Amino acid sequence: MVGYIEKRLPEILKCGARELQYIILASAQIKADVVALDEKETGPRAILNYGHTVGHAFEAATHYRKFRHGEGVAWGMIAALRYGREVGLLKETETERMIRLIRRVGKLPPVKGIPFEDIWNAMMLDKKFQRGDIRMILLNEPGKAAIYNDIEKDSLRGFLKKFLSDTEMG
Repeated sequence: MVGYIEKRLPEILKCGARELQYIILASAQIKADVVALDEKETGPRAILNYGHTVGHAFEAATHYRKFRHGEGVAWGMIAALRYGREVGLLKETETERMIRLIRRVGKLPPVKGIPFEDIWNAMMLDKKFQRGDIRMILLNEPGKAAIYNDIEKDSLRGFLKKFLSDTEMG
């Protein structure tokens, strides 16, 4: 799917009927397959929340005024990609490939200037913080998401602070 989107993104963004039909049908089938495995979201269905842990925090920290949901999730996906790279799950080339694809879809509102503590506090209230454990969906390779329930808080805090202060993130 990633390769298809990379090759046909201009047509997709112009709402090319064939490309949109393919993506919508393929995405719906993937989601249906995942939901069928886990109707009550107790296991693998959580991969559908890729990008949402940080994305929802960006949305909440800005009182849902700065980001549309898709923009927040796109930033969350970029953060998850960079964090996955930092903890050794992804190669740099894979990380940058996926980030380039996200950025090709459209310009995102900047994340610079959002107070870190507002984002962190919003994350602490998210349902993905179960019993004090941070659950994130990270990629092991493009198109292969996995659930990580053992994210170290100090590691994630340090990463997010750096992510927010990085001049390229704005």
